[in-house]
Amino acid sequence: DNKIKHIWFDFGGTLYIETPRFLEAHDELLYKTYSDAVKKPVSEETQQEYRELYKQYGSNSSVFRSLGYPSDYWQQEFNKLDMDSLLDPDPR
Repeated sequence: DNKIKHIWFDFGGTLYIETPRFLEAHDELLYKTYSDAVKKPVSEETQQEYRELYKQYGSNSSVFRSLGYPSDYWQQEFNKLDMDSLLDPDPR
């Protein structure tokens, strides 16, 4: 079945500025989520594994899908970040 199941919009860099604290929290969550998914501790090795998978699949969601997780798995985890404390509005 090839029906579209999800559509995501990325407003980063248009409506808000991704601050250094956002980038740090994003990466921390990303690598923890990956480590939990592959049942290995967070380490430079697991971070490198993730980066290689990202190169192969082209998106965070696709990496987790390749591991057998639902297509919205990463988005559900990402939604747990407290964006109000991590982003600044773009005055432009």
